[in-house]
Amino acid sequence: MEDKLYTIKVWLTTLILSPILFNLLTFLKIKTFDPDSILLIFFMFGYSLIYSLPSFLIYHLSFLKLKSKLNEKSKFILIILSIILMIINVRLVFGNNSYNSNGNFSGITFSVIYCISIIISSYYFKIHKTNQWE
Repeated sequence: MEDKLYTIKVWLTTLILSPILFNLLTFLKIKTFDPDSILLIFFMFGYSLIYSLPSFLIYHLSFLKLKSKLNEKSKFILIILSIILMIINVRLVFGNNSYNSNGNFSGITFSVIYCISIIISSYYFKIHKTNQWE
């Protein structure tokens, strides 16, 4: 049976994992725990949920289009598509200077963290192919 929830699992796992990774890396960098960072996780999740909806819909429709030939290559295509959509999202949210090295690397930081989360989520969940006789 095909895993109809694959795209939702990958999307939500990415949205949950990314703020946690961001806070973990921040903690490792500044070496002090800020209790407000827990609130930041929830804020980042909600913010990402809203801003990534259009990207998720494109991702899900692409999955449905590729589902007849699901294999590792199509999974790789979905990962690349997700990363491209995420970069477009970051450009829209952070603006034209999001990737400039002008001292503000927020776009780069978020992009790298979300790329890592997309890859982890995509390979963690398996896609089960449908038997054509079912």
